[in-house]
Parts: sequence; structure tokens; C-alpha cells
Amino acid sequence: MKKLSLAIVSFALLACGAYATSIGDRLERDFTVYTPMPTTAGNATAQGWSPLSGICEEGLGIAYTQTGAMPDQSQPLWLYFTPRGQVSGVATLFYSHIVMQPQNLINLGYIVPYPNGGDGVYYVSVGFRSATDACSNYTFAQPLGDRLVIHPTGVAMSLPLTASDASSQGWVVGSCFGGMGRHWFLDLSSPGSMTWRSDWMLPVVTMYDEDSPSPTGNINAIFFASRVVQQSLVPPATNQWEPVPLPNLLMCKNFCNSSCTFYDTSFYSTLHIYMNNRSRITCHNGCTIGCC
Repeated sequence: MKKLSLAIVSFALLACGAYATSIGDRLERDFTVYTPMPTTAGNATAQGWSPLSGICEEGLGIAYTQTGAMPDQSQPLWLYFTPRGQVSGVATLFYSHIVMQPQNLINLGYIVPYPNGGDGVYYVSVGFRSATDACSNYTFAQPLGDRLVIHPTGVAMSLPLTASDASSQGWVVGSCFGGMGRHWFLDLSSPGSMTWRSDWMLPVVTMYDEDSPSPTGNINAIFFASRVVQQSLVPPATNQWEPVPLPNLLMCKNFCNSSCTFYDTSFYSTLHIYMNNRSRITCHNGCTIGCC
């Protein structure tokens, strides 16, 4: 009877997983770089990644870093995997360099101090699976997961998985980039509009397939956004963020708004995470960058 009950529970979990929304089937990082990242613990290990502690964090999974050591400025990105070995989340460090990360975003729990990282070292995590699934020994139908949740054990903010949900939740539509899709942003102090203050803009931006010939309207990619430059000048290094920091003029290419500027920063660093096939994501009229 016990074996039968376990079999029924297993089937129910797999059945639920089969019908849940899938956020994607692959992971790549950085615009113009497109470095593939592992989606299974087996592939991660083969590529030199190692578990940091082996502890499964609720809503995230088991942290794997690129060397097995603590993440640092040069390799700030890490992934989470379920005990069964399916990817279950992503995170990256946010450093303060002369300019501080926005204090109110820290106070609100969106940018979190990194344990044992020292002063001025923060991080943002995004979970891909439920609290139960992230630490489960079951194999689920979705290769990546079925949700995007900022800091699942903290602020636990769910990101919209469709453009229609983003619109209904007060996100602000931006421009379309080929391979990414149409950008959406959230101003935490003014849902439905932008105050153009970096200390109120959610540090995770979503992109959806809205302009392709057969658009799904679903999530295609996200990017982490830091108002503190994360690339290094000496020695020159991208530190796994995008190749160059964006001055306000270029950051505003992500918006379809002539009034765009940011009053409390001059630069942004961005780090894109692609979760689907970039080649099928196009914009109207053949545009590739900043199509409005």
C-alpha cells in the first residue's frame, strides 16, 4: 500500500508538471556573448561547476558555482539545481563600487546582502521552481521550471510569465530587441509608469515574445540591472556582465519613451539570461535593436 501511495504521489507530481507553464529549455548569458550554461547538475559538473555547500535552499535548490568556491567579482554568477539534478534557479552578485546599491531596494529585500561577502556585496536570486519542487528528488517535465521568483525565501516576488500578465500587474512596456523580445519594466513606487529613478526600478527586467510572426506572448529572457557599474576598468574585464556598461542614453534604448532618463545614476550594468531559442524571436519591420 505504501509503494502504491508513493507511486500515486509521483504520478500526480509529474502530471501537474506536464501541464504547468514552462519558462524555457536552455540557458545562455549576455547579449552578443551568448555563453551556454548547464541545465543539469551532470553537465554542470562536467564543465567544472561544483556544489557550494550541498544544502538545498527552499525555492532555489542546491547552489553550484563555477569553481566550487564562493562567487566573486570576476565570476559573480551561479546556478541552483534540484537534488535530482534539474536547474532550479540563477543568481548573481551586485557589488557596490564608490556608488552604493540603492538602499531602498536593499531595505525592501530585492537586493540582498551576500552572506560572508563583506560590506557592499549583495546579490539577486531568481528561483525557477516551487519551494517543494526545488528540493525534490522527482524529475519534472519542465527542463528549467515553471516560474520566476525573486528571492523565494525573502521578498518572494513572482515575475509575470506573459506580456498580458505584465501589463495587468503594472509593468511598463519598452522596446523590442531581436533575440530578446519586448522589454517590460516595473517601477515599484509608481506601477504603470516610470519615475526614472534607479532606486525604484526592479533590478530584474523581463522580455517576452510579442513581435515574432507567431508570437507566444510568453517569457523569453530576463536581465539583471545594476545601477552600479559591475565591469572592471583595471584590469579591463566584463566580469560576466554585458561587454560594456550602458550610459543613460543607451539604457533608454530599452524604452519606447522620449522622456527616458535616470536622475540618480549615469550608467547601468546589465546581465541577460536567455531561456529559449533566440533565433525565432524577431521584431516588427525587421528591426533588431530598440524597435518601438
